[in-house]
Amino acid sequence: MNDLLKDKQFQSVSMISLSPRKYAIIEPNKIIFVIDVSEKEAKDLIKKDDAVLKKQFLADNSQEKNKQDIVALSLLPTMDCNLRCIYCYAKGGESSTYMSSQVAFSSLDALAKNAGGRNLILKFVGGGEPFMNFDLMQKAYKYAKNLFNKVSLAVVTNGTFECEQLHWILENDVSLRISFDGVSHKKQRPFKDGTSSFEVVEGNIKKLITAHKNFIVECIVTHESVRKMTETATYLSQLGVSVLKIEPVHISEISRGDSSMIPTPKEFADNFLVMLKYIMDNNLKMKIDTGFFSKPSVSAYCYANGRNLIITPEGNITSCVEVTKITDPFSEIMIYGSISTGNGTFSFNKIALSKLKTLHFNNCRKCSNCGLRLICGGGCPMRNLWDNGFPLRPSKYICQIEHLLIPEIFLLLMENPAYSDILFDDIEISC
Repeated sequence: MNDLLKDKQFQSVSMISLSPRKYAIIEPNKIIFVIDVSEKEAKDLIKKDDAVLKKQFLADNSQEKNKQDIVALSLLPTMDCNLRCIYCYAKGGESSTYMSSQVAFSSLDALAKNAGGRNLILKFVGGGEPFMNFDLMQKAYKYAKNLFNKVSLAVVTNGTFECEQLHWILENDVSLRISFDGVSHKKQRPFKDGTSSFEVVEGNIKKLITAHKNFIVECIVTHESVRKMTETATYLSQLGVSVLKIEPVHISEISRGDSSMIPTPKEFADNFLVMLKYIMDNNLKMKIDTGFFSKPSVSAYCYANGRNLIITPEGNITSCVEVTKITDPFSEIMIYGSISTGNGTFSFNKIALSKLKTLHFNNCRKCSNCGLRLICGGGCPMRNLWDNGFPLRPSKYICQIEHLLIPEIFLLLMENPAYSDILFDDIEISC
């Protein structure tokens, strides 16, 4: 972050015009609505705030530099899957590759050499369904507890886990994200044999809610299901789901499905706003998470810029779960290292890592001059790469949604700040 803040071209404050003499000034963790001012007056406020914030961030960053006591490691247990989701980014289940205990243990050993005794977040992520290699997950957790001060678990799952796995989730307070497409789930996420997985996933969600377990449901929206977003949010709220992450489907050259599945930017934005207003008007106890609208920040969109440490079943290190094989497009950038199982050490590709570090909106001219950048973070870097290649250029699809969605959400926030309770945690909104 220091390098960004020392860059004279980098601004930690941005502004967008909502209507004549109405502006939103966006700062990290803060949105200020200014009314009945000229554009020049609004820009003068930005310059003043930017100078103050840069000094504050440099001081805070210096003080906190040596206080980080948490490290994270993601293991991709398998590419195998019991579902055949119609849009799967990894074509889960078409490969039956499984991670060995040796790869998992060596990865933990390598991390512990530099971070042993600290707190670890151990994540099990998909390409396939992690719980199909449940034995590996249990062994890795047990092994990690001998190397780190405290180990917290997180799993991204399709929600078809069995009773033994549910008990493990509850017993170990696992942070959980479940892929479940609500009222469109039956068609979009069938079992391998074509039968519905809806009843199994719904049943497991009900069990988690009965056990008072917090979790996130992630819902993927297609062209066919985009008009059912409000219906899905209502159904999930009635189940007791309190956090819904909702995104439009993305089809890449290695995913299952085709581009006809993708909703248009206007379809997604319009139906998202209808859903958001419905949640507010009907007082649904639900938070909405989406990659298109996040708490204002000067940070990169995600940790794909060389901060993700994701171990593939073969022992490679990738920065994104969408690129896991050396034959995948962009693997020369995203797969930036490997684990040596012989001596438990990481080996990194410095060229690939240097390219990953450029995946920040400040390195994209179009994004760095855009008033939305602190909210959207430049959009998903992997989506940007899929659509435009390297070096970083924003996806036209993402930008269209951002420009349709964010100003309308700001107008809602300006009229009713209570919308922030649906969209944010711990943010300051003022007029």
